[in-house]
Amino acid sequence: MAKTQCPECQARYTIKPSRVEQIVGQTVTCKVCSARFTVELLPTPPTEQHEESEEADTQETKTPTRKYKRRSQAEIRQEYIDNLATRFREHHQTLIEIDAAEKPSVATVRDWVYQVLIHCFDYTEQDIVTDVLYGDSRIDMLVHENTEDPPKILFNILNTRRSLTHKLVEKIKKDTFALGAPFAVLTNGGIWRFFRADKLDGESRFVEIANIPILDEDGVSDTDAEELYLLSKRALQRGDTEKTSHQIAALQPHRITEALFETSVLSKINRTLSQNYKTEAGVNVNIAPEILQQKIEEILTTSNL
Repeated sequence: MAKTQCPECQARYTIKPSRVEQIVGQTVTCKVCSARFTVELLPTPPTEQHEESEEADTQETKTPTRKYKRRSQAEIRQEYIDNLATRFREHHQTLIEIDAAEKPSVATVRDWVYQVLIHCFDYTEQDIVTDVLYGDSRIDMLVHENTEDPPKILFNILNTRRSLTHKLVEKIKKDTFALGAPFAVLTNGGIWRFFRADKLDGESRFVEIANIPILDEDGVSDTDAEELYLLSKRALQRGDTEKTSHQIAALQPHRITEALFETSVLSKINRTLSQNYKTEAGVNVNIAPEILQQKIEEILTTSNL
């Protein structure tokens, strides 16, 4: 009986002989860990070559019977990030060589990013469209989560010596909203700036999700790998990129400041301060709301929040 195996959790599945030709090469979902993988046949051990299975299986896959410790989603995610980091570090040396050239070519950096998208982030050639002309703009790459869907990430790529200026951020912002892509990356290879684009109550928002330097002293650090993971096809498909981007948007400094100055929040802080001081000093204090707000503003200004 033909068998396949999930590369994430190693769960094995049996395939009916009548289904082999149809299912091999197809992408399926693991029933154990929910990972997506392409079906490939495992070699049949000699001891199993003459065994006949009497159990009919009307499903594409079959729940494995062997016992093993079920891994958590967090463990599976971390293993993927670790593997991504290993692959990315292998490509990192090529980027160092590109940057060491007397005049780094932007075409060379674009080709390097293309290879990284395929070999590190698990996109296929069909997922990536290059050199797109849209109105009066030229877009280096558009990345799709699935080939039949609209683009998910817009890329603007420069050579390693170019600075990622505010002007370039404004340009990619304009192009991203024009195309309706939810995410954008501005990179010179050495720095990856990752943005989320959406509209809330008619207002356009372009929030920076990550600013990842990989030509610095620590190269591709574990922290860098965590942030680079958000660009992967897996992160997009599992909703990790969407979830993280909304969390970062919710934690923008202006939102934190607005929340602190809500009347109910100020009242709670006032009560807590008064109660704590009475416990410590045995004295009741009455803090005027405007004085508390002024003090908080001073603290925020000092901390650059």
